[in-house]
Amino acid sequence: MNAYKTLKRLLRKGNRYRKKGNIARAVKMYKKALEINPFSKKAYRKLAQTYRKANDLHQAIEIVQHCLKFHPKDDIIMFDLANFYKEIGDYKNAIDTYNQVAKIAPHREMYIQNLIETISLDENTPCHKLPQKTQKIVQIPNFCPYCGFKITNSSLNADFSNQIWVCPNCKSENEF
Repeated sequence: MNAYKTLKRLLRKGNRYRKKGNIARAVKMYKKALEINPFSKKAYRKLAQTYRKANDLHQAIEIVQHCLKFHPKDDIIMFDLANFYKEIGDYKNAIDTYNQVAKIAPHREMYIQNLIETISLDENTPCHKLPQKTQKIVQIPNFCPYCGFKITNSSLNADFSNQIWVCPNCKSENEF
């Protein structure tokens, strides 16, 4: 059997064990998968999620940090790391990591939303320290002043560097 098929088989087995709650066997399968391909993002994510399911978030963080050594610009892996930090209450690292993720993939609204939510949980981070893009998202009006169209972050075409947003309905350019 070739390495790719073996990797897929081990990941499937790990998934089945994890769903059944057999954490030890799931971990074993994912680690075997990483022996076959030590760069497999999928195996790292599955292993980290399994540790999370076992409430071992520190081990999950360690696994994801190791994966980021091989895939430093992967926004999904980095997002997992930020979420794990948030879950253990390490808001400073969560905020720093969400900021990095937002820079890598600014089009993913969920990353910005999690950043804002985490900042609101952290008593040590004043809201004026929000990144510029996040401040602009928070300040977007609810309706276009020209046509009354309801504005949402996902429907908005915005140029944050020039502080302009365009109404998706009437195409009017507006300042923040």
